Amino acid sequence: MKVAAWDRAWQAIVTKGDTSWRLTRYGNSSQASFETTSAPGHHSLPGQTPLDDGQWHHLVGAYDGLAKYLYVDGVLEAFAPYADMLNQNDWPVMIGENAEATGRFFNGWIDEVAVYAHTLSPTQVMEHYRAGGGARLAASFNLALPNGIQSVDVSGILDPNGSFCLAATPSSLALPFLSLDKPQIVLARVAGNSPSVQVKGTLNTSFGSLAVSGSIPSNGDYSLLTEATGSLPMGGYNFDFTSALTLKPTALSGSGGVQYGSFTFNGAFSLPKTGDSSFSGSASGSTDWIHFGLNLDLSPGRPDANVSWNASAKYDGATSTFSFKRERPWKSSTNSATTTRPVLMILDSPQMASCRSPWATPPTRIRSGTTSIRSASTS
Repeated sequence: MKVAAWDRAWQAIVTKGDTSWRLTRYGNSSQASFETTSAPGHHSLPGQTPLDDGQWHHLVGAYDGLAKYLYVDGVLEAFAPYADMLNQNDWPVMIGENAEATGRFFNGWIDEVAVYAHTLSPTQVMEHYRAGGGARLAASFNLALPNGIQSVDVSGILDPNGSFCLAATPSSLALPFLSLDKPQIVLARVAGNSPSVQVKGTLNTSFGSLAVSGSIPSNGDYSLLTEATGSLPMGGYNFDFTSALTLKPTALSGSGGVQYGSFTFNGAFSLPKTGDSSFSGSASGSTDWIHFGLNLDLSPGRPDANVSWNASAKYDGATSTFSFKRERPWKSSTNSATTTRPVLMILDSPQMASCRSPWATPPTRIRSGTTSIRSASTS
């Protein structure tokens, strides 16, 4: 593409309407942007190079389900973790105009447009740029990454102005904690700016595999993100996350929920570099006469979960509070009575309480102020 004039905001380069994806001028700036729209809203990924210099430029926007990339003249200029599903619309793909937001026509020249059903790798982008006549120097060297991350051999292009983009696709990449299968590593620098290292790959854990992507800063203290949603098996249950987990040099962590019986426990998951993985969550509920809170702890070393219950109830103006802890097998924390299901403390009178299963089994009795159980539910 070659700009004759940036004479209106958001001039279209290649667009799928205004509510899916588009390569456009970034507002009223001199840069281009890779714009996308998904359920959470609109997302901009602007470049850094001014394009209204009367020269031809090679522009690529890429999205792989984990991140967005914007390349200008073969160099990765912008990157952002982005795991949202793009909106679909019925507007046509247009070159030099936006069918959904008309009047944003491009003033200049556009040539050799291509839309792919797969994501171009950094190496492919560089090859396309050079095949189109882009003049850059070829280079390759060993990249020593910080903080104990495995070094890799990278290759790519250098520009006399100081810009460069070098990439590697080794079979694996060892991190201080865990490792990545089939990673893609990009070292890029736009003239006048600091270099950056971007990485994506498949993370191997004791629960299975997760796709991750993100940046590695100069000190090696990275924060790589997984896809936005997923499920991990833990101790016979599933930890479901609806926002990306974060991989740091010391732990993989995030928040989500575990379905346990009729309750959904929301809480925090952690897989540390040293020690056992864990999930700790809580659930709560109430009726006219009882309020209860529940805590759930999971770890893969246990064939079942630890659950603690706290309940308070009112009867004729009197309030009683009860606690119950499930260990394996089910039992109260101070006696040996056992059951196979969690129980809920409900007050029958100021002196007596019933112990009822959420699965509506017949109630059993415990004495107020003690933890002795006369009989135990086995349902």
